[in-house]
Amino acid sequence: MRAYRRDLPRLAELLPNIATPTLVISGKDDPFVPPANGEFLADRMPPCRAEVVDAGHFV
Repeated sequence: MRAYRRDLPRLAELLPNIATPTLVISGKDDPFVPPANGEFLADRMPPCRAEVVDAGHFV
């Protein structure tokens, strides 16, 4: 988890280069990866959308 937080800004630079349509699914009750992370990814990947489902971490 610490590496993810550290590497997320670097990842943000690469996300606009992804051309594959992508669906990011987040659990609204995920204690480890909040839905905001999925929105972060979707906002930076042009062919991406984020969905939040009624679940925890194991979606």
